[in-house]
Amino acid sequence: MLVPLSALGTVGLLTFMFLAGLELDLGALRGQGRATLAVSQTGMWLPLGLGAVLALAMYGPLAPDGVGKPVFVMFIAVAMSITAFPVLARILDDRGLHGTPVGALAMACAAVDDVTAWCLLAVVMATIASTGLLGAGVTALAAAGFVVVLLGVVRPLLGRRAHLAERHADSVAS
Repeated sequence: MLVPLSALGTVGLLTFMFLAGLELDLGALRGQGRATLAVSQTGMWLPLGLGAVLALAMYGPLAPDGVGKPVFVMFIAVAMSITAFPVLARILDDRGLHGTPVGALAMACAAVDDVTAWCLLAVVMATIASTGLLGAGVTALAAAGFVVVLLGVVRPLLGRRAHLAERHADSVAS
């Protein structure tokens, strides 16, 4: 019963994040690439470091049996650095800030932060699940291939689809 519910929750979260990303005004971020990267990485690496320190203190009493200290520390540290991107999107939307430059910067920072943190979490999970360095390498190559397909195939197709939908909406409005 929990597996279908978990899958449904994941689809709902992905749909919400996709819709939040659609509302991100990239035009408001022109010339703010460095600021976005600096704020997002500071917002991720500081909690990552503090999470590692916390995990070191938690390891003895809270680590499950059979989990090594490096894996436990990496997992807790990365988990502490992931933002609540959907929550931020909802707050900005409720407050009417999603279209402002500050709201766009906050959304972009949270998006960059989450992408980096989720990639790190994937590395941690691959390390846990792999039987050695070769298994982790295969997982990393598969992830890189997935990104290439998304950027090289899916993104252009969605771009064309969005352009067609925009032209259709303009013709209907005329």
